[in-house]
Order: sequence, then structure tokens, then C-alpha cells
Amino acid sequence: MEITLTDISKKFGKHQIIKNFSYSFGGSSNYIVCGKNGSGKSTLLKLISKWMSPNDGKITWNGADATKEEELISFAAPYIELPETSTVQEIVSLHFKIRKMLEKQTALFDLPFIKSNKNKTYQDLSSGMKQKLKLILCLFSDAQLYLLDEPSTNLDARGVEDYKEMLKILPEKRILIIASNEEKDYNFLPNYKVIQL
Repeated sequence: MEITLTDISKKFGKHQIIKNFSYSFGGSSNYIVCGKNGSGKSTLLKLISKWMSPNDGKITWNGADATKEEELISFAAPYIELPETSTVQEIVSLHFKIRKMLEKQTALFDLPFIKSNKNKTYQDLSSGMKQKLKLILCLFSDAQLYLLDEPSTNLDARGVEDYKEMLKILPEKRILIIASNEEKDYNFLPNYKVIQL
């Protein structure tokens, strides 16, 4: 799979976030997007995921205009919200009725985090627990493109280790793009490529 961004620009009002950015993400690779606050890291992931559209430029998948690639994308970010009054088990069950689960993860409901919190509502989870749930939903989904925006946000040391373990289950043939300035989010990954915004 190859995702190509050609002269992508994005602005909000008069504020230019990304200007004439071009890059090709391809193969089964790990990419790290770094940059100071406000440089457009999160915006870039949203553009790639089609969460938002660029003001200028073009995004293609395997040489064609991106049209129906949503089912190929799995995205986790601290600002993504889930139903406040739904329980952990309800959220996970609904998610995997919509999205295909990685085949080797059939024991998802036996995960200690899911088992111990299955009856808690999302609004009753701590910020770190909410982030861990988002990572589980993202990384246990069968996809070709995984997008992680500041994945260790609000995670304690145990949560960071769980996050590292979850990354090991990803399919071999996939693209992983992480937007973060925190080395603990990616410095354990093999052969990653850094993109500086």
C-alpha cells in the first residue's frame, strides 16, 4: 500500500498550519511525525485519515483518489471521545460489530483491563483508562493503516508497557504513523522514519 500526499496545505481561518507538504507513506513501515506545538502533527493525521480535507493538494491511495478507505484505517487519539454512559463491554462489543477484529485476538474480552472494567461506564474511567481503551479499539482492529496521535498521553508506566505490547500484534503488512515528540512512544520500534514538521 502507498499513500501519497502532494502539495497538501491546510489552514484555519488566516492561520496556515501545513503548507505545500508532500510525502509518500509506503510498504510495511513505521513513521514518526515530530514537530513543535502547532506545527500540524495532529492535523496531518486527520488529513490522512480523511477526518478533514486539505485546502489545497491531493491525497492518493495506490495512485487513485481516496474515496472508500475508511475501513482500512484505524485511528487513536486523546481527543476522540466515546459514548459517556456506555460500559466498556458495550463499547468494545459495538466497535467490533462494525470493525473486523484481528484474527489472532479472539480472547479480547479476557484481557485483564477489559475483564476488570467491563461494567464501568466510559465517564467513570480515569483519563489513562480512557486512553488505554482507545488504544485497544484501534490496535485490535484489522486495518492497513494505523494512526496514533500522542499515544502515551495520560498513561502511567504500566500503561506505556501495555501499549508497547499491543503494537506487537499489528499485522506485518501495514503502515503505522505516530504523531509524537515523546520518544517513549516510538523509540522501541524497528527501522522507523522520522518526518519533521
